[in-house]
Amino acid sequence: MRSLSLFFVAILAQHCALAQAASAKPEVWQLKVVRDTFTDKTDCQLRTRDGLIRFQPGAIGFLFPHRRDTLAAWYRIGDGAPVRWQDRYATLVAAGVHVVGPGLDDPTSGIVWIPQTELASARSVSIRLGAKDRPRSFMLEPITSSIADAETRGCRFTGGGQR
Repeated sequence: MRSLSLFFVAILAQHCALAQAASAKPEVWQLKVVRDTFTDKTDCQLRTRDGLIRFQPGAIGFLFPHRRDTLAAWYRIGDGAPVRWQDRYATLVAAGVHVVGPGLDDPTSGIVWIPQTELASARSVSIRLGAKDRPRSFMLEPITSSIADAETRGCRFTGGGQR
């Protein structure tokens, strides 16, 4: 009887693992283009459907809810080595990325920014906000083709701004 119950537990565990793997689909990039006829400017926003992953020229940002402090966050791309995102601050600023939040009480707006060059062909990113937090994983579609598609629709993504 015990071996039969262990068999069913093994089958159930395998089923749950397969179901979890099937539900871990990569986030698909969505483009929102707004043209202002008065100023003749085009505003382009490239983000995932849920808005938790955002693009700005030079970086991809991962939004955490409830105004979480992200200053101590670390990230890992795929199976690579963990990186403290603040160690990339100079790279982000040099690329013209806006990383500062609205005020001293929320200096990062709950976003972890990662240089776009590091994520060009990435399929997954794990981010841990602090030493006591569990890492959160994000599955990604590579963004390169989405940027190219956006540019064919009139968007120009260059360091320091969008058009």
